[in-house]
Amino acid sequence: MNYIDFNSKVLDFYLKRSNGEFFNLSIDVIEFESIISISEIHNFKLLQNNWDKLFAYNNEIPMYIGLLSIQCLAASLMQNDNLSTASNYQIRLCQLLGIRDNIDLQILFRGKNHTSPIQEIIWEDAKSYFNKKHSLILKLPPKTFYAGRFVQYPKSQCLLKFEDLKRITIFFSEEFKVHELLPYNYFKNIIETNLTNIDISNIGLNKLLDAEYSEDCFKQIFNFYISWDGTIYKHKTPLKQLSNKRDLKTAENDLKLILIISESAQYYIVNDKMNEVKEINKQNIFSIPNYKYIHTGVIFFNQIESYEQEYEESRFIYSSQTVFILIDKITNSSITNYLLKFSELIESINERVFLFKFNEIMYENSPLKKYISPPLPIKLKYGLKLGRRNEYIKNYGPTITGESKWNVIYKNNKIEYNPKIAEVGDYKIRVSNYPDIKFSIIEKTKLEITINSKTLGWNLTNYELSENYHIEGNSIILKNENNNLIREWIKLNTSSKKFKSTNDNLLFSILKHK
Repeated sequence: MNYIDFNSKVLDFYLKRSNGEFFNLSIDVIEFESIISISEIHNFKLLQNNWDKLFAYNNEIPMYIGLLSIQCLAASLMQNDNLSTASNYQIRLCQLLGIRDNIDLQILFRGKNHTSPIQEIIWEDAKSYFNKKHSLILKLPPKTFYAGRFVQYPKSQCLLKFEDLKRITIFFSEEFKVHELLPYNYFKNIIETNLTNIDISNIGLNKLLDAEYSEDCFKQIFNFYISWDGTIYKHKTPLKQLSNKRDLKTAENDLKLILIISESAQYYIVNDKMNEVKEINKQNIFSIPNYKYIHTGVIFFNQIESYEQEYEESRFIYSSQTVFILIDKITNSSITNYLLKFSELIESINERVFLFKFNEIMYENSPLKKYISPPLPIKLKYGLKLGRRNEYIKNYGPTITGESKWNVIYKNNKIEYNPKIAEVGDYKIRVSNYPDIKFSIIEKTKLEITINSKTLGWNLTNYELSENYHIEGNSIILKNENNNLIREWIKLNTSSKKFKSTNDNLLFSILKHK
């Protein structure tokens, strides 16, 4: 592999693991060798001479990205040996680059202009590049004129070891669902108050408790969490899943509980990945197999954008929004008593489980206060949305609204987003202190009906039956469920019985005249 290819692969590695604005360039041996063998670094003769030429761009990528990853690898190797001085770092970087000694390394750090050392310029330029191009915040220490001024940058990126991050996944599985949209401050508070319950090395714990590194370490954990796919790593055991309890990649990542409010409340488990929907017996609503509940004995349902009657399980009650609350009065008697006084009872499922409609009006000493959270900083509105997976038809993308500052990322680059001309692909909306909010734009011709046994659908542009167009989500509510369906069909076609809804229904009109 030549250096240009390596440089490109390193950038791709960093961008793929970034699902929020928090960002650092840390990399350990395992991660580095997933890109290239450490022994091959010696082949990059470009890095053994003046680094000024690394300011050049190739395929819109600055050539210094690969160098920075090697510098951060040296910091990781030093940390693995429980060392921290500048000389310890420089020895390892010289070995990686194939440089004779520290004298030659200092020459590379300084470059031709001693008043503006190239090492400092490269790192500051990287900070600017990642922010302007990718909307990522790379935190760097301030410039100094003391010993270690050049090595402070890669050392600042070396926070928690990857092994420590993997061990924290055990706590993730107990406390969170995969890909929850959690605000950073809430997440940090949960981690901070549970440090004694988290499996982490003594070195990692000391970093978290060190005022100099603490905040950056919490941000590193947050960034790792929002990229986490549900896999649990146990200490000294490579990649082991918690199979004796539940399959995390299915139970936590793909499944969510949906409440549909119509004539009577209905509950469904939705698997977005498999595009499956399964109705749940209300009597078993708090004992669904393989389902990860957020809270014990209480479920908050917040409205799904663009679906007026559908509500999705949430960790929070969003301020200024209506929420439906399903509660087990035996487990949560104080909340139940509060809701009986200050909210609307929608349904009694049995003698202990109730569904309430709650408008967020907080009274003194409310037991619900700890669950209140500001609404999401941005919302996706309008557009032609397909199902609940945030997929939109090309030329009819969503409009992004919200009071927070946000940027749209497409193919890892910050772009000017226009819903009418947005290209097909995956998009991320990057906003401060939150995970990226994702949506996709798809081609019209790629729409597929969700019922596998059906392959035909209506093309409403010319009213023909076609294999290329499908209608999904059409709902017909019969006025009298006890009526004979065949008789109703005859009445419809003979115009002997009509409702306004059938008169206005385009499909009924087409079918009636076929």
